[in-house]
Amino acid sequence: MDLATTDAITVVESSSVSEILSMMGRQEDVPVRGSVAEEVALRGGYRAIIEGEVGSAGSGYVLLASIRSASTGQTIATFRRTAADGGEVIAAIDGLSQDIRERAGESLRSIRADEPLEAATTGSLEALRLMTQAIDARESGEPARAQALLEEALRLDPDFAMAWRWLAIVLQETGNDQAAIRQASTRAYELRERLTDRERYRAIAQYHNDVTFDLDAEIDAYQTLLDIYPDDATGLNNLSIAYSTQTRWEEASELLRRAISGPGTSHSAYTNLGMYETFAGNFDAAQDVLAEREARYPGSDLWRNWAGFLHAFSSWDSDEAQVRARALQGLPDSPTYRRTGTRALALTYAIDGEFAASAEVFEGARMEARRDGAPGDVIQAWVDEARAMDLLAGEDQRPFLEDLLASGVIDEIEPGLRPNFRLIPRLGWVGLTSEADRLLQEWKDAAGELQSVFIQDVEDVLEAVTTGLDDPTAGAQGLERKRRDWDCERCYAWEIGTLYERAGDVDAAIRERERSLEAGQDFYFALHRLAAHEALGRLYEAQGDTEQALEHYRAFAGQLIGGDDTPKLRNALARINALGGRQPVR
Repeated sequence: MDLATTDAITVVESSSVSEILSMMGRQEDVPVRGSVAEEVALRGGYRAIIEGEVGSAGSGYVLLASIRSASTGQTIATFRRTAADGGEVIAAIDGLSQDIRERAGESLRSIRADEPLEAATTGSLEALRLMTQAIDARESGEPARAQALLEEALRLDPDFAMAWRWLAIVLQETGNDQAAIRQASTRAYELRERLTDRERYRAIAQYHNDVTFDLDAEIDAYQTLLDIYPDDATGLNNLSIAYSTQTRWEEASELLRRAISGPGTSHSAYTNLGMYETFAGNFDAAQDVLAEREARYPGSDLWRNWAGFLHAFSSWDSDEAQVRARALQGLPDSPTYRRTGTRALALTYAIDGEFAASAEVFEGARMEARRDGAPGDVIQAWVDEARAMDLLAGEDQRPFLEDLLASGVIDEIEPGLRPNFRLIPRLGWVGLTSEADRLLQEWKDAAGELQSVFIQDVEDVLEAVTTGLDDPTAGAQGLERKRRDWDCERCYAWEIGTLYERAGDVDAAIRERERSLEAGQDFYFALHRLAAHEALGRLYEAQGDTEQALEHYRAFAGQLIGGDDTPKLRNALARINALGGRQPVR
């Protein structure tokens, strides 16, 4: 029966049907009729099912056909032709086909096409529906609801790999339980051989993201996925996230612009593109992207305010940053981002020079994380405060990190689940080398085989920063080697610049400080930008370039003036005065 010659009907390709049958756990040669046909149509988002049968009528035949709604199963049109004998059957089929073509448009207009369910391997249609609803809930900024839906889907089908993968993602937003995240991601990975290629590479990449922290393996998986499916929304978005880990903002943004201009577009693609343009220093472009995102995907307080905060914070729009941070604090069902909002508010006070207020909010952040049973966020609050006070106020980080060690919170977390990448090199940086070595050894003992690649990376960084305590040039060169190994042009720009400054290599220090002004090496872009101005003031003054020195001193002091009195601010104002410059006014 030739139904493809009318614009009213698009016949589904047999390969698409075969793929859906495979994800249903059915053989490809199973008859596609009745409930099987309905499920294929529901999974694929197809509007209707056309079915036919041939019956006997004396010495002749009766040919029947019907059009049924895929979503309701209701018959909306029937067709009938007869054949006096076998010689007339072909003509009867042609007539039946003609009848369907002529009336299909009118019949199909009465059916509303449902959105397709997620393409995922599970024998449970209800579990698939639940996972699809969970993804929608997460996109809308309702991670707690998404988690509940995924847990119900997994109750119905414990071997539902993509539901496990999504649970790993959502858990990062509802509570940041690292053990549960890794368990979910590992389960999806264990089930990978029964999946389609698209699902398999997603599961592999997620496993390396959550469990082994092997960035190269994660990138390889997403690149393979995109080689097979160039418009895959997950591949485009998540490869961009992997590139962002290497501060490859331009390449990450290029992937997301591919996504939003084609079938891979999504709420997440717009949100992440806005963030990456922000960290690339393209603040106007980022603002345009976030405005377009809001027009296309209105709602989602979580993602709107998180991306909005990063943009406002990085561009030093402290009033807007405070509004966004407080909005994150008020999120009802995302404890992770609620706690992030509190730390974000503390950092916003810091870029205004209000360090006493910042310290008070940081203390509140630690208490909040304690109440929530989130020791990782207690650690993050200590690290954030130490960085802010060092970069902007000129206070030594070491006492903050000693207080962190004395609190005992690090030992509350299993060694393999600690924020080792952020914590261990930071301890080495301030000279707490024995503590850094202890934590590194505990990590090796707990997860040495599973996370060997990541552990080696952290060990290399620790070696470089501890070498830099006695030989700053050698330490800087060690970090530069690591930067090349990682293909991470901006990684450790601040630390390398500091080491070259300690070594007296002014030209190399200026190069790295200018790099910190142009684009971010991490979440602390706002802090590094501001601190880079103060450092460049000193460096250009050392070179005798008074004009450049004054420009940078004034940029630094102009942002912090009116806030608390600190050594860095006092020095900047004194140097402006000594060089004959105008005092900044905020």
